Amino acid sequence: MKYFRAQLHLTQQELAVFLGVSQSLLSMYEKDRRELPTQASLKLARLESELHQFQQQKTVPDPKEAQREQKRMQQLEKLLDRQARKAEADLLRLGEALDKMKQQQKQLSLKRKFIKKLMIPGSSWLEDKPLLQNMELDAEAALDGCNLVSQQKAAYQLLLLKARIKAARQVQQTVRQSLKRWPGSEG
Repeated sequence: MKYFRAQLHLTQQELAVFLGVSQSLLSMYEKDRRELPTQASLKLARLESELHQFQQQKTVPDPKEAQREQKRMQQLEKLLDRQARKAEADLLRLGEALDKMKQQQKQLSLKRKFIKKLMIPGSSWLEDKPLLQNMELDAEAALDGCNLVSQQKAAYQLLLLKARIKAARQVQQTVRQSLKRWPGSEG
């Protein structure tokens, strides 16, 4: 009986209502703990026979259902295209941001090293030491936004975006191939 229910995607509750028995009785029947009442057994046998006959018939596709399915596939193809295009735009934006981050890190590191050089003992710039220290702190704070960890996070996000694009395009291609198989499809 579980096989019968699985073929029709029926729950125990649905089949029990159809047979006119409780769900708990149906459950016990499936576990060979109880027998179904005669009326329910006859109804179950008729249902199983009907299902068998139905499965033996050659099914003619419903044209309206095929059109609905084709429309859903077209909508899916468009959604996948939008998703891939958005991910491509994000990829471009994030790639530019990562390049900018790397350039900024390089410039700020150079600035910080130069400031440190100006503050070495014996330098003629020591009278400006408080100003140089503030500049060094500002450079360090700015470096926090473009440090190697931030760059690695951005690189990871780039990899994820590339994977999303690839997956969307692969599924989109499969959908397009399915659409081409429909009669009268301009796909």
